[in-house]
Amino acid sequence: MAIPRHFMNPTVEDDVQPLAPAHDQPLYGNPLLIRERVHIERTSAAAWSVAAYAFVAIGRVSDSFPGLHLATIVAGIAIAMVGTLPALDRPRMREIPQVRTAIGLFLLALITMPLAIWPGGTWEHVSGLYLNAVLLFVLIAYGVRSLADVRAVVWGLFAAALLLEVGQLRSERTAFGATYDANDIAFVMICLLPIASSYFAAADGGARWIAGLAALLAVGAIVLTRSRGGFVSLCVIGVVLLFRMPARSRSLRFLLIIAGVVIFSFFASAEYWKRIATIWTNDPTAAPEAYDQGGLAAARLTIWSTGLDLFTRHPVLGVGAGGFQVAEGLSHGGAGKWNAAHNSFLQIAVELGTVGFVLFIAQLRRAILDCRALIREARARPELERWLWLAQGLEVSIYAYIISGTGLSQGYSYVLYLLVGLTAVIHRLVLVKRAPGAERR
Repeated sequence: MAIPRHFMNPTVEDDVQPLAPAHDQPLYGNPLLIRERVHIERTSAAAWSVAAYAFVAIGRVSDSFPGLHLATIVAGIAIAMVGTLPALDRPRMREIPQVRTAIGLFLLALITMPLAIWPGGTWEHVSGLYLNAVLLFVLIAYGVRSLADVRAVVWGLFAAALLLEVGQLRSERTAFGATYDANDIAFVMICLLPIASSYFAAADGGARWIAGLAALLAVGAIVLTRSRGGFVSLCVIGVVLLFRMPARSRSLRFLLIIAGVVIFSFFASAEYWKRIATIWTNDPTAAPEAYDQGGLAAARLTIWSTGLDLFTRHPVLGVGAGGFQVAEGLSHGGAGKWNAAHNSFLQIAVELGTVGFVLFIAQLRRAILDCRALIREARARPELERWLWLAQGLEVSIYAYIISGTGLSQGYSYVLYLLVGLTAVIHRLVLVKRAPGAERR
């Protein structure tokens, strides 16, 4: 009788692996003597350090302790821990499409810096937010070696979200620290919601209910920000989640959605609906600022038109990473307000030109394709089912980024690079290793 395939060719992801031969126990009459054991995944210390960095970066913990340089310290620890992992397991950069696009975008920002409209400002942006976001991506892509490691990083995201949610529940439409405004918080919540919902449907025990709590509080936080983009994104993603959460958990799916509707209704005050109505109407009494009174045209269409004009003036290399606001201000002689792009795609196109825009779209496209590929594989191969929640949640979270990113300047977001980093892990640990004829690394 032939020995089962998984005995002859075990992987670190298999549930059954061979141990040293047990000489007193033959198997199937074959002279090869083995003993089976259940493989127990353990989260590496490197993965926990990466999760801590994700928590500090996305949760803006450093803003509460500016003198401690907490993000730098945690990033240094994460780099050191990932550096201790076996070099043999590290993938070649060219083998992961997401790594090529992410590093390509970053190198493009560096190379075009001398030609930027404000080189000093571009350097500050590239060496600050952008470098740290790409660092988070690289640490995830290289440091996460198993599904248990993936869960650790997801828990880092959940912890950051819960911190932001508690802060938002304490004060409506507040900024968090020095770097998040209300729209930014709504953006983080809408990107978190799908992956938290998917984890809720797939997990067991206390982990399930913590993920569910994070998802429900995200709904309440979105309402409390009074973000119009958050409202639109929540409506669209809510419908997508209705159909895309794991089918085997249909009852949990409806439980979470019904609870979400209850939470939304509880926090949606008359003042909230009055502001949301300014999406399609001009209401001078809706808000004290003209920006909020003028509806969609005042909030977005005018600046998008300016952004398209800036792109046509700098179509090849752009105005430099982080330079949109300066370019927009100079476009009207520096008088009045200097506006951000309020659109992640327009932001990248204006700042990094056509090449950067193409790489940015390719990055998102590859992330979605890898999620879809894993979903197809999992349906055909039961051993991959335990990865299904991740692929389903990530796919919808990337859709959430695309939808909410059309109204916000989030082209260099930590959340984006965390999501794309996890799809790079899917590509390396599942799609490449499971492909027929793929070399074992």
